[in-house]
Amino acid sequence: MKASGVRCVLGVSFARIFSRNCINLGLPVIACPEAALEAARGDEISVDVAAGKVVVAGKDFTAPPLPPFMLDMLERGGLIPWAQNKLSQI
Repeated sequence: MKASGVRCVLGVSFARIFSRNCINLGLPVIACPEAALEAARGDEISVDVAAGKVVVAGKDFTAPPLPPFMLDMLERGGLIPWAQNKLSQI
């Protein structure tokens, strides 16, 4: 998905393995049923995964924020860069 230009995945719900695989690949994923159901093709959507804030066509929605270690993993580009960084600190 990242290679196709997807920058974030927003949906009603996700299987845990799908969510974790997205995070491992450095792709933010957020489950926010209200926002996902509100979204339509062409809508501008912004997501703040740290704050748990989703804006769809000017409407605000709240979702659970991601835990700090997942945010760190996303900032580093996924599980492999995150692990490489952790190992370099040993």
